[in-house]
Parts: sequence; structure tokens; C-alpha cells
Amino acid sequence: MSCRCRARRAAPLKMAVVRKGDAATKEEIPAQALAAAREWGARMLEPMALGGIFDGIAPLEHGGGRLMVRSLLKQYALWHPMNMTYVCDWARNGWDDADLALRELIAEFAEHSAPMPASLEAYNLELISPLRIIPAKRRGRKKATQILQDIAIVVLIIMLREEYGLAPTRRQDQRKSRPSACSVVNDVLTDKGVHRGGERAIEKVWERLSPRILNGFKWKGAGPSVRK
Repeated sequence: MSCRCRARRAAPLKMAVVRKGDAATKEEIPAQALAAAREWGARMLEPMALGGIFDGIAPLEHGGGRLMVRSLLKQYALWHPMNMTYVCDWARNGWDDADLALRELIAEFAEHSAPMPASLEAYNLELISPLRIIPAKRRGRKKATQILQDIAIVVLIIMLREEYGLAPTRRQDQRKSRPSACSVVNDVLTDKGVHRGGERAIEKVWERLSPRILNGFKWKGAGPSVRK
């Protein structure tokens, strides 16, 4: 039912320029890690063609998380008539992502000249009613705005650790002498015009989300072998 244009199917992601067992000097590894991270970052700024809730969404795009949430809300609403009533209630109570998801569904049903579910049809009538009271939007930063971007950041940090042996973070006294995965990610995001507040902000994303994503994961070796 979705009217979202199909995104160009991206080539399979390949992170590492140097694989385990390949020799590299200590000086080469940071440069290779940065080059690989830049390539990965460029791909994550392109819409994905994976189907489902991620279809047509660029993970590093600002607001990509909200696009994902709206896609998820639309699928949830169509699974069961009661789900549609829940989403309508959320929209009436001021959740703008629920409202936008319902508006997209209304447009898609209209485009296909398909009958709308009763709850959605009632919500559509409310939208055009001259007596409609517009609900107050929820204040504060919307967590969904950057959630997909945050996940992409943590995944990249993990890949840099796995493939290049970069420590996720670094001490203050190492900031000028030794790169970390977070510092590399910050450099890549800045180069791509994605501003998240600097290296410390990236470290906070890592500290907040990595325990949930790793979930007991054990690190492999320390990246590629090093040539003296």
C-alpha cells in the first residue's frame, strides 16, 4: 500500500579495507579506519532498499528515526482494527508522528481508491471538520528523531573496534596522540555535515546504547595484524 518511492538498492556494505591477517603499520591503521568509515558513512546517508520499516530511509539522515517510527505506526495500525483506534487516539492526544502516519495512510487509500477502515475514515472526517480542536504538540526533544542515527553510530564504533582494533573511547590526555572509534566517527559525521555536538557527544551515545546493542557480546581480536 505504501506510496514511498523505491530506493536504489545499495551494494552490500563492506567495512574493512584491511582484514585480519593483513599487515599494516601502526601509522596506517588510523588512516585506513577513517577511509573505511567515510565510505560507510556515505552509504548510510543514502536511502536503503531493505523493505519493511527501513525502506527508503537513510540511517544517518536527521529525522530518519521519525520516518522509521511513522512507517512502524502505519504497519501496526493496519494489522488489526483495534490497533488503528489506538494510533488514532495517540494522534488525538498530540503525538504528531501518529498524526502524520495516519495522514499518509489516508493519502495512500485515496490514491488506490480503496475503502478506509472505519477508525481511519472517522479520523479523516475529524481532520476536515471546521470544529476540530488541534491538540497541543508534546514538548521537548523527540527521542525518535535520532534513534536510528544513534544506532548507526554505535554499529560503526563496533565495526571500527572489530576491524581496526580502535578503542571505543579515549582519555582526555590521549586526544591529540591516539584516535578512538568515537573520534573517527565524529570526524566522519562532521565531514558529512551531520553535527552531533563533538566527540564527547558521540561517546555519550556509545555509553547509552552500546550495553543494549552488545548485550553481552564478546570482542574478537584486536583488529588487523600490525607490521613493525
